[in-house]
Amino acid sequence: RVSSVRERGCVSWSDVANDPTLYTNRSTVLNKGASLEQQVNNYLDTGYSLNQQVNAHITSAADKVNSLLGQISDLNTQVNNVYLQTNAPANDLKDKRDEIIKQLNQYIDVKTHETASGIADIYTGASVNIPLLTDNRVVSLEADYRTVDESGLHGEELDVWIEQPGTGQ
Repeated sequence: RVSSVRERGCVSWSDVANDPTLYTNRSTVLNKGASLEQQVNNYLDTGYSLNQQVNAHITSAADKVNSLLGQISDLNTQVNNVYLQTNAPANDLKDKRDEIIKQLNQYIDVKTHETASGIADIYTGASVNIPLLTDNRVVSLEADYRTVDESGLHGEELDVWIEQPGTGQ
């Protein structure tokens, strides 16, 4: 623990203050300082590793959401084709689509709206309904990393956003 290393270092500094000429006191302070530095570096490395793992998990989840939206879009096309050919609902395809929407809900809260032809539009379930699949066009989630340097600490920042179709934004 950093606090115990720091406390022992304070005792060592006290020893140096009491007898600055004694080599063992000065050596002890240097060794305790090196130990503290190593422990802080270990914590920083652990934090960096955890950050990398979280970023990878978020990127993977965004990719999975995009994949599920693509599958729903494909089923929407099939549902619409059946409707256009038979003027009847494609219940089996809709059931498959509903199962994929349930999977999607495990990643992001969504709301759906079904058109008369059976195509499902999908929106985020947040207070502001952001389209994820409208007019059978997928609006992809994107994850982007950038390096930040705040207060002398280096790290990465992860942004996840929804790309607006045709804008590249």
